[in-house]
Amino acid sequence: MNPAEFIRALTRPLLTFTGLIFLCLMVYQGKPLPEFFIAMVGGMLAWWFGDRTIQHFKRQKNNET
Repeated sequence: MNPAEFIRALTRPLLTFTGLIFLCLMVYQGKPLPEFFIAMVGGMLAWWFGDRTIQHFKRQKNNET
């Protein structure tokens, strides 16, 4: 694993879960949620899980051939 992949592997879940924690805290406290924040957290979740899913399918395809 090269250094760029290592850094990416560490920062992606950290940023995603931090965003989710702040989102949950804002909902719990009843504060208004800015639309850009919801879009940002939603985008991070879609990117993270979407990328992981695509990489998983690529690995499965490579293992079959």
